[in-house]
Amino acid sequence: MLALLAGTQSTGGTLDVSLTVAPGSHVLDNVQTLRLVITNPHQIQTATRGDNGFTIALDLDATGSSTSLIVDGLDASGAIIATGAADVSRRRLTAKIVIYMAAPNTIGAAPLALAAPRDQIGLAALSYGAVLAGGRDAAGAPSDAIAI
Repeated sequence: MLALLAGTQSTGGTLDVSLTVAPGSHVLDNVQTLRLVITNPHQIQTATRGDNGFTIALDLDATGSSTSLIVDGLDASGAIIATGAADVSRRRLTAKIVIYMAAPNTIGAAPLALAAPRDQIGLAALSYGAVLAGGRDAAGAPSDAIAI
């Protein structure tokens, strides 16, 4: 639905950003305009719904700093009916980022789940999410699984 091509100047890197929602959610169905806010440096871009969804293309300098991408879905009256955000690095990279969208101030089921139940997992925060590593599987055997 969203094709954000954020090329980093002097590097050729591309951030491919797409949107996802909770299973069975229709929160994006009535979105007519997407507003993308980049926090560092502060920029605002908008796109109206086309035949293939929304497309925003922009260039970002590869400064090595981090920034947040805030995506708001607006209905025909301009009210925010869906929102999502992700922290990203402005390093020289090519990456795919998926932003979870939901109605403001709500929570819902994640679109993905861990492959198998585990406990005693090692957890570390990343600038763009978290890493879950190891632990023990349902039978109590050590696991070498990792999820980011």
